[in-house]
Amino acid sequence: LERAYRRAALVIWPRAKTLDVVASAGIERAVAWVAEELARNGGTADERIGGFVSRLIDGWAAAPSGRNQEEARIGMLGLLCGIGDETRIERFLREVVLSSYRGGENEELAAAITMVGPDAAGSFLPDLSKAHFAWRPADTLALLRRLDEAHGGPAGPAPWHDALRESVRAALSALPDALALCAEGHTKGRTRAWNIVPPDDHRRPAPPRSLGDAAVHDLFALAWRWGLTKEAEAAAGAIVRHPQAVTPDRTLPSALRTLHAEAGLADAAPFASLWRRAADFLLARSATPPEAPRDWTIPAPVECSCKHCEELRAFCKDPAAETARFPLRKDLRAHLHQIIDRHRLDLTHVTERRGKPYTLVCTKTRASHQRRLTEYAEDVSNMRAPVGSAPGGKRSAECAAALERLHGAVAAAGGRG
Repeated sequence: LERAYRRAALVIWPRAKTLDVVASAGIERAVAWVAEELARNGGTADERIGGFVSRLIDGWAAAPSGRNQEEARIGMLGLLCGIGDETRIERFLREVVLSSYRGGENEELAAAITMVGPDAAGSFLPDLSKAHFAWRPADTLALLRRLDEAHGGPAGPAPWHDALRESVRAALSALPDALALCAEGHTKGRTRAWNIVPPDDHRRPAPPRSLGDAAVHDLFALAWRWGLTKEAEAAAGAIVRHPQAVTPDRTLPSALRTLHAEAGLADAAPFASLWRRAADFLLARSATPPEAPRDWTIPAPVECSCKHCEELRAFCKDPAAETARFPLRKDLRAHLHQIIDRHRLDLTHVTERRGKPYTLVCTKTRASHQRRLTEYAEDVSNMRAPVGSAPGGKRSAECAAALERLHGAVAAAGGRG
C-alpha cells in the first residue's frame, strides 16, 4: 500500500429541519428521535414535541420506510400513549394503522385503543376488521380477544359493549373472504393472483394459508360471548365448506377441545356443526385400522404413454414382482426417475453401472402403507378431542351415534393410537 486517503463531509442544516433529515433515514429513526427529544424534555409533551408528532403523522406515507415499518408503528403507538394525546392517537389510528396494520403491534395498539375510549374504538375497530381480517385473521382476532379481556367482555363497562360487539360482527362477516383466500393459496401457491383486494400496505401481504385452532377458538368464543348466534352459525357453515382453510382432522379437534370449556357454548348449534364435521371426517378415514397389503401391487397414476412408462405401470400392477430392471440410456433413466419422484410411487431406484446401457433397478416399498399407518395413528389421537368435547344439551342426541362410533374407533385402535 503506497497511499491512503481519508475524506469527510461536514453537513449543516437548520435546527428546524432536524426531523426531516432524520426521517430521510427511515420513519422508525424519526420516531426514535422524537422519543429521545421527549425524554430530554423530562417526559413532558410541550407544543414543540406535539408539533413533531403531528409532522410524523403528516409525512408517514411519504417517508422512506426503512427496514422495519412495524417497529416504527410500535414505537409511534408507545410514544403517543406516553404523551396521552387522544386526538393525535385517533388520527394516527385512522390515517396510518388502518391501512398498514400487520399484527405485531397488537399490544401497543390495544393500549392506544383503550386510551381513545369506546366511541373512537367503535368507529375504528370494525373498519380494521373489515380491512384486514381476510388477510390476517389470527392477528385481528388476537387483538379483539385482548380488548375483550381488557374490558371485561359483556360483563364489563357498558360503553364498550357496542364497540366490541360490532368489531366481532365485522370479523365474522369477513370470514368468507379469509377462507376464500386460504383456498386460493392452496390452489395457486404464491402466484399472487388474488381476487380479494389486499389492504393498502407498503408491501403486498402474503395471503393466509389456513386458520389455526387459536383463531377458530377466538372467533367462536367471541361470537358466543356477544350473542352473535346467527353469524356464528353462518361462520360454522363456511368453515365446513373450506376444509383446506380449517382442516377437519387437525385444526377443528384442537379448537373444539378449547371451545368446549366456554360456558354454554357446547350446547349451541355452531359448536355442534363443527363437532359433526370433525367426527364425520375422522370416522370416514380411520374408523378401522388400515389393512396390511396383501400383495405387491402398488398404485401407479402415471399418465405418460411412452413404452418405458407402460413397462413401469405393468411392473407396479404385478402382484408378485418386487424388483424390475430397466436397461436404458441416461436420458430415459432420468425420465423414469422424474416419473417415480413426481408421482411419489412406492419405489426405490438405483442405477447399476455395469454393461452398456446402464440398468435402472426399481424395488417396491411399503411407503404408502407406512404413511397411512402414521395418518391413522394421528387420526385416532385426534379423535380423543371430539370424544371429550361432545355437544351437550339437546345437541347431544343429534351427535350420539357419531360419538358411539368414535368410542369404537378409539377402542379398535388399541395400542396403535
